[in-house]
Amino acid sequence: MAAAAAAAPTLAVVLCAAAAFFATAHARTADGDLIAKTCANATSHGRSLWPFEFEEFCKSRLRMDKRSAAAKHPRDLALIAMDLTQRAVADADAKVDGLLRSGAGHLDNCTALILRNCRLNYAAVASSIPVCRAMAEEYEKPDAANKLAPSDHFECSRRLRRNTDKCLVRIFRDDELRELLFRDVGEAGLRVVLVQAMQEEMLGVVNDDDGSLFAVAKLASTTL
Repeated sequence: MAAAAAAAPTLAVVLCAAAAFFATAHARTADGDLIAKTCANATSHGRSLWPFEFEEFCKSRLRMDKRSAAAKHPRDLALIAMDLTQRAVADADAKVDGLLRSGAGHLDNCTALILRNCRLNYAAVASSIPVCRAMAEEYEKPDAANKLAPSDHFECSRRLRRNTDKCLVRIFRDDELRELLFRDVGEAGLRVVLVQAMQEEMLGVVNDDDGSLFAVAKLASTTL
C-alpha cells in the first residue's frame, strides 16, 4: 500500500509533463464542432491534472484523422481514438525494439529489462485495443446481441491504461531512456487517456477508476 501511495506523485508529474509536452493549439472551435464540444466536456469532468493541455491535445489528435470531420456521435470519436492509439503504441513499441536491438550486448541488465517489460506492456495493449473497439462498434446498435454495461467498456480500457502507465513510469525514471523514448512513450500513454475520455462521452458516464497507477495509488492512500 505504501509503495502504491508513493507512486502517485511520480505518475502525476509524468502525466503533467507529457500533457504539456504534447499539447498543441490548433483552434477550430466553430459552433457545432463535435470535436471541440466533446473534448471540452471530457476535460471538464475528468482530466483535472492538465485541463487546458488535455483539451488541446484531444482536439489536435482527433483532427489528425480525416474521418473525424464526418463524426456524428462521440462513439465515432472513440473509435478514431482507438485507431490513433493503436498507431502510437506500434510506433512506441518499434522505438523500444530498435533500442533493444541496437544496444544488444551493450545495455546493462536493468535497462534491458525496462525495455523488455515495455515491449510486453505494448503487446498487451495491441491485443486489447481490437477488443475495446469491437465493443464500441456494437454500442447502441439495435441488432446487438448483448447490451454491455459501461463497466465492461471501462474494464477494457483500464487494461490499456495500466500497461501504458507502467512503461511510461519506467522510462521516465531513467534519465537516458527518458531522453530517447519520452516522446513516443508519452504519446502512446496520452492517447490511451484520449480513448478513455471518448469512452466516457460515448457512454455518458464518468469513469471513477481509469486504471492508472495514479488512481490505484490514490485509492490505496485513502484506505490505509
